Amino acid sequence: MRLQHCCYVQSVGKIPNYRNKPSSTDFQFEDVEKYLESAILYQNVTELLQKREEFAVVEDDFGPTLTANIFARRWQRNKATNAENVQGRVVRYVKLNEKDLKDYQPGEILTWLQFSSSDKGDDNNAKHLRYFKEHNTKFIIHSLTGRNIRDFSNCAKDEDEVHFLPHSTFLVCHSEVKNRKNIIYMRQIELNLCKYVILWVDDHIFHGWWENKGHMEKASTLGTQVNVHFMPKSTTEDTLAFLRSEFGKRLKSSETFRIVTDMNRDNESSPNDAGIRLLCQVRKLGFHQKCLIFTSNAWEGRRKLKKVFQ
Repeated sequence: MRLQHCCYVQSVGKIPNYRNKPSSTDFQFEDVEKYLESAILYQNVTELLQKREEFAVVEDDFGPTLTANIFARRWQRNKATNAENVQGRVVRYVKLNEKDLKDYQPGEILTWLQFSSSDKGDDNNAKHLRYFKEHNTKFIIHSLTGRNIRDFSNCAKDEDEVHFLPHSTFLVCHSEVKNRKNIIYMRQIELNLCKYVILWVDDHIFHGWWENKGHMEKASTLGTQVNVHFMPKSTTEDTLAFLRSEFGKRLKSSETFRIVTDMNRDNESSPNDAGIRLLCQVRKLGFHQKCLIFTSNAWEGRRKLKKVFQ
């Protein structure tokens, strides 16, 4: 039996006056994530973590929990844990009542607690048109870590199915009504509400050809016994905005939080020392966890470090 929508949605918080912020409707761009710095939580982070543990799938014990789940056994047997991340637009069709729709106002931050399917396909294909006719709401989502399971799914091969893992979190960026149907635009975001977190900063991290994409995907589901959450960021500014937020502050005392950054970022005003500048600002904020800096010249990298941290 399919759960009612309200049974697997957890409201996390909201960004005040989100509608009035510049480019707030641009759900496909990372810039909207900088507004998380001003987010108000409905519960403090500790309470949110405790709340998550009340549900059937606990992300820090992901593998053992999934083993007992019929769906998950098929997921593992078909090696779907090795499926690639999907970064880009996907759609999902649901039927929401008036009470459900109140959870999806612009600026709201919420979590889906169960596996949630979506599709990469063309909105004009027959299947999508049929789904839209049968449901009153369409989610248009910018996915960051949804898993492409087309090659592992029992669905027809012409379906390009994408699954969001339990506890995937979203920022509602825009909503509208067209032809008496609700259209809701959301961006998947990572809020580090788990034990193992790696903040990875790279100017090409959202590009499909990024050379470390495969390493990140493999590490995030390594054996499904340890669930590592990666927070992808492309600039120093967006990274610091997150770390200053209530979600980021929690990581100051975490022994299982790590930072990975490239040394050079062409999208910054001083591209050749972006990694060093990030590390310097991170330390000033009170984060003292280990940081890995990728550089093509180790000697030059050490020289830059000594210049700043002498």
